[in-house]
This record gives sequence, C-alpha cells and structure tokens, in this order.
Amino acid sequence: MSPLNFSSYIDTDSLLLVAAVSRKEIYGVIDAAKKRSMSMVIGLSVAMGCVVSGVFIAVALPLMKLAKAMSVLTRLDFAMLEQSNILDANSLIWELYNVQVTFSTMVKAFAGGIKKNKEMVNRNAPATSQARSGTAAGGGNNVTGNTLSRGQASSRGGA
Repeated sequence: MSPLNFSSYIDTDSLLLVAAVSRKEIYGVIDAAKKRSMSMVIGLSVAMGCVVSGVFIAVALPLMKLAKAMSVLTRLDFAMLEQSNILDANSLIWELYNVQVTFSTMVKAFAGGIKKNKEMVNRNAPATSQARSGTAAGGGNNVTGNTLSRGQASSRGGA
C-alpha cells in the first residue's frame, strides 16, 4: 500500500473554494421584488374593486331606479311614482342628473295633462249626455251637413 499523495488527485493549476453564503445575500433582491409586486397586485385589486363599486353606485343604481320609474309609468300609476319619490332622486353624475330631471318634468307634465283632460271630460260629460238624450227624443235638429236624400234632391231639381 502506498501513502496517499494529494498532488495526484488535485490539479495544481486550479483551486476549489467553497464558501458558505446565506440565501438572503443571493436572492434577497428577488424576494423583496416578489413581495413588493404581490402587495401592489393586492392593493390594485382592492382599489379597482372600490372603483367598480363606486361606478355601480353612481351610475347603475340611478339607471335602475329610472328604469323602474319608466315601468311604473307604462302602467300609468302616478300615485306609485309620487309615493316612492323615484322622481326626486338626483344623481351625482351630470348626464344622469339631466336625464332624471327631464324625465321627472315630463312625467309631471304628462300627469297634469291627464288630470286636466279627465276634469274636462267629467265637466262636459253631463252636458253631452243631455244633448244626446234631447236629440234622440226628437227635440232638436240633428243636421250636421249639407247631405240631402234622393227625394229631397229630386224635388229641388238635382240629379
């Protein structure tokens, strides 16, 4: 048996240096960037959720209320519109506010016109029924035009 000679196993031209370096020294910058990007993603997600909720509250809810008012109006249920105060709701967004005010004005004018028409019909209804009953009984002249029957036309010399 021969004694071990290290020079026969290791090249003398190169040396191997083993150094113990902590993981944080090598990957610390990458780990910090990863943590920072995760917190930015979470923060942006929460912020965008808040923005979407704000847009829903500011835009979608007033539009839903306006759609509900329009569906109530199709049934001509003006009492329901007045009781629910749908027409008094005002949006914070200028365009929606203008649409709500215009719709409210239109509905109020329409309701007023229907009330006036109903009052006129109720006021004229007794007079109209008396006039119809008088002509039906033969008490009045019911000629509305210049139409003559054949007998009248031939006696006057017409065709």
